[in-house]
Amino acid sequence: MKEIKKWGYRICRAITPDGYETIGVYEVFYNEDGKPILRSEMPKLSWFINDCIEPCTKTAQWDVKSMLKAFRAPILDAVKDFE
Repeated sequence: MKEIKKWGYRICRAITPDGYETIGVYEVFYNEDGKPILRSEMPKLSWFINDCIEPCTKTAQWDVKSMLKAFRAPILDAVKDFE
């Protein structure tokens, strides 16, 4: 088996046990040739394709961009800021 050289996030499609198609952001590990060899069991973010009004990849891109903006904003207290 080749040595794992790097990892990153990749979008993968999957079918749930009940038959729904999903798209998700997974951790993916690559060998020294850059071939993906492992992925996380569960996605870090996921969307049900059947629930997307527009192409799901466009919805996912918008969500990720919005989440990145959250990292630049002040952190909210999960209790005090919502009282």
